[in-house]
Amino acid sequence: MVWSLFGRASEPPKEPKEQVREWTRKLRHEMRGIDRSIRSIDFEERKVVAEIKAAAKRNDVQSCKVLAKEVVRSRNAKTRLNESKAHMNSVAMSLQSNLATMRMADHLKTSTDVMQSMSKLIRYPEVAKVMGEMAGEMTKMGLIEEMVSDAVDSMDAAGVEEEADEEVQKVLSEVAAGVLGQLPAAAGKLPAQAQPQAEVAEGEGDIEERLNAL
Repeated sequence: MVWSLFGRASEPPKEPKEQVREWTRKLRHEMRGIDRSIRSIDFEERKVVAEIKAAAKRNDVQSCKVLAKEVVRSRNAKTRLNESKAHMNSVAMSLQSNLATMRMADHLKTSTDVMQSMSKLIRYPEVAKVMGEMAGEMTKMGLIEEMVSDAVDSMDAAGVEEEADEEVQKVLSEVAAGVLGQLPAAAGKLPAQAQPQAEVAEGEGDIEERLNAL
């Protein structure tokens, strides 16, 4: 520990090999945490699916839609977690490769692979804080260059909502197939494959006629 006239100073810089081992341990710890989160989401998703089936049997279409949105959100969260875990594993493997090629007096070499993976990791909200701090440490050690967050492309709100609706319909078709299809109120919101093609075409024609009449 380093001391100064003004109190305790910061920790002395760690040796590259020691720092790489610490990063690797931290990454593995985070990956285990991600696995726990995914198992927890799976458990909650199974409960929601059971609620959707129960609501479908009660002919409660609105509840089915609300619950289906929860399933979509949970699946999106699992996708992000699995992607972040894959990037973490890539960083860990690159660190080990870097460590294996280091000479005793050598320093860490700049790694494009680590740079690319870390730039993606700091954009996942679930791990952004920890990965951002680690990226800062890697920059100081010369493993990666200073990172600048890429601007997230703006997306049209209507397009996002339409995509979400499509995912909800997929969930309803998957979970409550053959039940909601019997409900008149649900017929207009079921996936296209759940309705005869002729009926779909006829419905589209009715909409066009109403619009033209306005």
